[in-house]
Amino acid sequence: MPAASVELDLREALDSMRETASKRMEDPLFAGQANLAVLNILEDFQNEKNDLQRSSRAMLNILEDFGSEKQQTAQVNGAILNILEDFDGEKEFLVNANQAVFNILEDLEEARAQTAALNTQLEQRVLERTAELARSEERFRLLVEGVADYAIFMLDPAGIVVTWNSGAERMKGYRAEEILGRHFSCFYSAEDLARGKPQQELQQSIRQGSFEEEGWRVCKNGSQFMAQVLITPLFDESDKHVGFSKVTRNITERKLAEVQAREALRREMLLKEIHHRVKNNLQVISSLLFLQSTNVTDENTLQSLEESQSRVKSIALIHEKLYRSEDLERLDFAEYVRDLVADLLRTYRVHQEGAAFHTDIGDIHLGIDTAIPCGLIITELVTNALKHAFPAGAPGDVWITLKASETQTYVLTVRDNGVGLPADVDWRRSKSLGLKLVTDLTKQLEGTIEVSVAAGTTFAVTFKELKYKERG
Repeated sequence: MPAASVELDLREALDSMRETASKRMEDPLFAGQANLAVLNILEDFQNEKNDLQRSSRAMLNILEDFGSEKQQTAQVNGAILNILEDFDGEKEFLVNANQAVFNILEDLEEARAQTAALNTQLEQRVLERTAELARSEERFRLLVEGVADYAIFMLDPAGIVVTWNSGAERMKGYRAEEILGRHFSCFYSAEDLARGKPQQELQQSIRQGSFEEEGWRVCKNGSQFMAQVLITPLFDESDKHVGFSKVTRNITERKLAEVQAREALRREMLLKEIHHRVKNNLQVISSLLFLQSTNVTDENTLQSLEESQSRVKSIALIHEKLYRSEDLERLDFAEYVRDLVADLLRTYRVHQEGAAFHTDIGDIHLGIDTAIPCGLIITELVTNALKHAFPAGAPGDVWITLKASETQTYVLTVRDNGVGLPADVDWRRSKSLGLKLVTDLTKQLEGTIEVSVAAGTTFAVTFKELKYKERG
């Protein structure tokens, strides 16, 4: 019950008691009793009031405690709600986490399957590569053993032969069972062994990374050959020296070829010098003939000296052409004829102001034994045309041709459109030195000559190129 209502009831009771007491106060005895009773009542009332106050304070404390508890309860409820909300979040998180775990497990299962497949493929590839490596090693072994021109073998760090191939057996004469386990110094001469050459080569290969040289080596039968040698030191993965590889090639034939090439070059230079000196000597002879002609007044003698000078020049020109040519044995005949005719024109310039020369010579090269007679024939026939075909400087033409057939037969033609040979002249029995030389030179070429006097004069010499014959 509220304290205010209790207090009101007490006041009403006190008022009623006061009224009753007033009426009885008139009785002194009653009044004394009444006063005493009132005092007791007041005392009790005071005690009740104190109790009520204490009760009120207790109730207020209880209410305060209740409010605090209510606030705490509200806070606890809020915390519980937060916990429940967090629990829902945690629950969702756990659900998601469980799903992620399931996904991870599924991925792991798939990855494990893929890994198993990859492992299977890898194992298959390893097997295939291993087999391929074995086949490659076998092919390399067959290659090394099948190389016939190279001796390929291995040495241990001390120089002991540990492998041997067929090329080494072919080159050095040792079978595998004869050489394996022996020191490789058996391939060196006694002089090289005395100088410690085998061991020096191994040490040098280690210092420099390899050793290479060309030198003499010894076969099983004691014969020697010129060898090109390559020694390479071998190291394993830990850089430990495990031996040497040795490759040897027999270069004896190559060295002989080099010697022959040097000899051929020396002979070529010598031949050039010979051509040069012959040409110079012939020019000296030509100069002597010219000097002699300057002191001659007889016309026939002067003519003979001029003709001899032209013949010497034709031979000298061949040696000059060969000396200046890269080919010392074969002459570019077209170039030679052009220069020869130009020289003849300079020599007989007083006789040929009206003559025109034409050459038709293909890409023909002749050896010196054939070119010299042909050059002399052209010299004689052109000289004859310049002197007799065009009298008094009459105009005319001279043609020089050289044709080759499929049978390697040549036809040399010198033709002019001049006055021709006199009708009473038998060129075969002519006393002319020039025509006699033409006949003799044709015989030297083992050829034939034909002469036509229709519309001028034509000489046609048919021959085959002479083969070089060793002089005894």
